[in-house]
Amino acid sequence: MRIVGILSILILAFSSLQAQEDAIREADIKLQSDFIEANREKLLGNYEKAADAYKAILKKNREKPAVHYELARVLAKLERVEEAQKAIKNAIELDANNVWYQFFQAELYELNSDDQRAAEVYAKLVKRDPDNAEYYYKQAFYLVRARDLEKAIGVYDALEKRVGITEEIIRRKHTLYMGAGDMKKAAKEMQRLADAFPKNVDYLHLLAGFYEQTSQEDKAKATYKRILEVDATDAKAQLALQGNKKSGSNNALQDIFQKADVGIDLKIRELMPYIAELASGNRANMATGLALGKTLTEVHPEEAKAAAAYGDLLYHSGDIAGAQQQYERTLELDDTVYAVWEQLMYVHQEQNQYKELAKVSENAMDIFPNQARVYYMNAIAQNSTGDYEDAVEMLEEGQLMVGKDMPLHFDIYTQLGAAYYGLEKYEAAKEAVEEALKINTQAYPIIEKYGDILFQLGQSDEAVAQWKRAKKLGASSEALERKIADKKL
Repeated sequence: MRIVGILSILILAFSSLQAQEDAIREADIKLQSDFIEANREKLLGNYEKAADAYKAILKKNREKPAVHYELARVLAKLERVEEAQKAIKNAIELDANNVWYQFFQAELYELNSDDQRAAEVYAKLVKRDPDNAEYYYKQAFYLVRARDLEKAIGVYDALEKRVGITEEIIRRKHTLYMGAGDMKKAAKEMQRLADAFPKNVDYLHLLAGFYEQTSQEDKAKATYKRILEVDATDAKAQLALQGNKKSGSNNALQDIFQKADVGIDLKIRELMPYIAELASGNRANMATGLALGKTLTEVHPEEAKAAAAYGDLLYHSGDIAGAQQQYERTLELDDTVYAVWEQLMYVHQEQNQYKELAKVSENAMDIFPNQARVYYMNAIAQNSTGDYEDAVEMLEEGQLMVGKDMPLHFDIYTQLGAAYYGLEKYEAAKEAVEEALKINTQAYPIIEKYGDILFQLGQSDEAVAQWKRAKKLGASSEALERKIADKKL
């Protein structure tokens, strides 16, 4: 009987334990089911419902860090940042080793513009895993956002001690010193990189480029010479050393321009001074510039920027027809650069090619419908061919998008006055020209036109006064003299 009694007691105890385990299992299953349902609401974008569901789970069991984490995420979506910060803090307290929780905590600090605390999160991660470079970069990132550049540089210094000199670290420190206005230390960082890898011409080019940007021409020149000591065929260094010696170096530059493997951007950079000189009226180096431009298009025939650069050289040298060919070639290769369209329109205008101007400006409108000057140029073409109604339409379109460009406002009103004059709508013409004169009171060709309009409106005395005013400001033509003398058009 005693054995039977003991067995009965054991069976009853086991049954009780089994019932408790079953109850725990059922509770866990229910929590898992609730968690899955909450996640489903989150994925559907029902963030309020998801937040309520996560909170309901935590009322039953607050020891679930993953639930706190997911609650923090949906609260952030709802822009309830402070609540999200409390939730992620709870998750971290329950599972301090989960880096994803800490990543998200830093993001929440960033959302709240608390970059210092975000940096502190990564400072802790750096202590935990000092070989993880990404943690250093993120810590420095938040310190920069917090405008603590000195500490950020210190973070990069600490990383450099662990991994050695790298281009990434040097570039970042260099940028921070530049931002702080400390050019000496910025240069020192680039110099350290070049010294650490003396055979790497890319790093030497970075140093030379910095010296050029900061107008330290002698140091840039010395660095380019150092590059040629490493690689005597380096075209960029050759160009840099030859580029400023226009006289006596034509053959050297031509040799470099004829190399197809030398980047076109380097060559165009060397052409820019020639274009600028010609644009200013200085023709001393015109022949050299034109020769280099021609070579550029021959060596890079499929490069739109080569044709555009040569076109600019021809334009400023006075070869308008030649410039037109190059601009047209540029647009065949790449029609997405507005400045080239504008130059081509000016070329047609200067050659009185108004039909061509109308066609080019219409094509430009298709690609650049928001460029007011395209409509203005089209209106010039329409006015010149007597299509005044079309000119008015174009000018009214252009006025809608001209913005604060007052010179273009002036030009549009001028053409609008001419269009209305051609339509014999003299009152409208008068209003347009008066608007133009509000912008520029000294523009004598308009002033003369204003006199013409006043005469058509029967205001002959005022018309003569405006003609005389135009003459006084500098207008001179036989027609103007006749109008003043005869007191009529």
